Amino acid sequence: MEEETIPLMKAVAYLPGAIGGAAAAMLVLLVISIFHEVGLATAFAVQIIAAFIVSGVVIWKMA
Repeated sequence: MEEETIPLMKAVAYLPGAIGGAAAAMLVLLVISIFHEVGLATAFAVQIIAAFIVSGVVIWKMA
């Protein structure tokens, strides 16, 4: 495999992780909104937490 293709393959591998993080955050916000009214700050917090968790999992799996 060429040296230039390895970073490209890693970037492509992050895409499912990003999509999975967005989907997880969406489901968490849906569940929270059933029981509570979700404000903008809560939505941002859930998005940030989901991004950290999913990016950590993706980096761990790729290492």
